[in-house]
Amino acid sequence: MRVFLLVLLRVTLMVASSVCRPVAAGEPATIVLATTEEIPTAYFDEEGQTGFLVDLAREAFRRSERSVKIITVPWARGIAFARSGEVDGIITLYKTSEREAYLDFSDESVLVQDQAFYIRAGTAASFGPNLADLADKRIGIMTKISYGEHFDGLIRQGSFSHLDPQTNIETLVKMLVAGRIDVVPAFRGTMRRTVRSLGVTVRIEELPLPMEALPSYVGFTRARDLSAAKHEFDAGLRSMKLDGSYDRLVKRYFPPGQDP
Repeated sequence: MRVFLLVLLRVTLMVASSVCRPVAAGEPATIVLATTEEIPTAYFDEEGQTGFLVDLAREAFRRSERSVKIITVPWARGIAFARSGEVDGIITLYKTSEREAYLDFSDESVLVQDQAFYIRAGTAASFGPNLADLADKRIGIMTKISYGEHFDGLIRQGSFSHLDPQTNIETLVKMLVAGRIDVVPAFRGTMRRTVRSLGVTVRIEELPLPMEALPSYVGFTRARDLSAAKHEFDAGLRSMKLDGSYDRLVKRYFPPGQDP
């Protein structure tokens, strides 16, 4: 009987230790990630907060028994919050050497997003076949957004004489339609959803200039040690990709014909 009780106690302790995972010293029990509010990635419906990024983060962290809270803020503010440590991280963004100084990026990518240049319908004849031909065009860009190392590098080098930074894609689309700017680089999925919502689909067209398809990640703040949370997220997302749940999320929120 005594042996049986000892075995039972050992099993109970093993189960308890696996369920009550200790949080690493200095790490929050609930991870707070910032993102922008946008359908279908992070938004509210009648049942509460949902979206591809919301569901993905919850499931990835659930697999290591850690909770996550997603807050939606303007993009530039989210970057500032992650940099200062006001939030634990931001989901999702591209890796750049500048960002890696203050963010510890996940190893697993969350999405690979295609980019393209967009112009007013009927103006393609005024554009050349190379990026250099944009030098004198009025280019609308998003503040604090990376468009990939190549295009970002051209911006830093001053290759474009007329840059008009704005805080949201809706403003850029309205400026493009109104003729106040000539071209907008944007993620295909985001642009298509935006022009549909504004009812200007027929007034915008894609310019056939090359842009990078970029993987995006979760960036964890370096203001404190969140290495354990990062490893948990990576392990959770990796297992989601292996068991098919990641693909099911992609198909749910990005059906055929709708780019991320």
